[in-house]
Amino acid sequence: MKLAIGFITYNESSSSYLSDFLKSLKEALDFSGLSDYIIYGFENSDLNFRDNDNFIKDFLALNPDFHYQQLSSNGKNLGFAKPYNLMIEKALSSGAEYFLVINPDVIFSRESIKLLIEPLLHDNNLSATAPRIMSFNSEKSELHNLIDSFGIGLKRGLKFFDICQGEKYLEEKREQYLFQGKNVLAPSGAAGLYRLKALEKVVEIRAAKKEYFDERFFMYKEDCDLAYRLHFLDLKTLLVFNAVIYHDRTTKSLSSSPLNFFKTRTKKSRLARSWSFRNQHFIFIKHFLSQDFLSKIVIFVKILTMFVFSLIFEQFLLKEYKKIYLFWKN
Repeated sequence: MKLAIGFITYNESSSSYLSDFLKSLKEALDFSGLSDYIIYGFENSDLNFRDNDNFIKDFLALNPDFHYQQLSSNGKNLGFAKPYNLMIEKALSSGAEYFLVINPDVIFSRESIKLLIEPLLHDNNLSATAPRIMSFNSEKSELHNLIDSFGIGLKRGLKFFDICQGEKYLEEKREQYLFQGKNVLAPSGAAGLYRLKALEKVVEIRAAKKEYFDERFFMYKEDCDLAYRLHFLDLKTLLVFNAVIYHDRTTKSLSSSPLNFFKTRTKKSRLARSWSFRNQHFIFIKHFLSQDFLSKIVIFVKILTMFVFSLIFEQFLLKEYKKIYLFWKN
């Protein structure tokens, strides 16, 4: 079997993580015993930013056996979906059977990659495996006992969420977590291992080009869209509870309470809120017809609620309706 791994770096938001990320990735690959693998790093930074390149070059100088290939956007921010589609195409061309989507703001546990691969090798009905993602604070170099994600879940009305996100991890609730993990649609965009044959089953063709992640989403919720397409075809994902990865998420939701909702939103940039707002509408439009009657009612209520919210609290979101209209029209 051959494994491909892909990650995206972007300006200074990635540079502070790369040293620990690459070190933990190498340790996890060494522990897995894999020798047939390829790692793609996609540099999404502007032309004047060279720190990420320098970090990676220094690491490769010390680890010449690291099977790494550098890709670049040539100074443009291509978002999330397009770079990953390019990396997946390269992985397929190289003969890879599995593709690990990973953010560079994570730390691998030593056994995580080995544990994620094993179920896919033994069960051909699995399309993906999701790790148990826990939280960490990179600035303080602290691992937290907070859950970041057990994978993507789905509620009525196309509401996607990270399972158990923000909860304090308690070992005595392990069976409960495992039960909740049975409802995972697909891995979180932060970390997930996919069978490439499964991605080929849900690929979309636009302008004579394959898109595994929908490039119209640019960034945010493209993993939810992919998760729904896998779910719609009944392609299964398994939560591998002992495969632990630590993630320093910049836009996490601590709980669903109204107070924490507003606290979380104030920490997100306007751009991130705009992308998320727009792309949630894209999901509504794209998958509306596949919903049952009650779910369609919930979607209509959500669309109205989001409009009223933007009108009262975040008027800068109103400009997104032009793009939403064009998406619906096309």
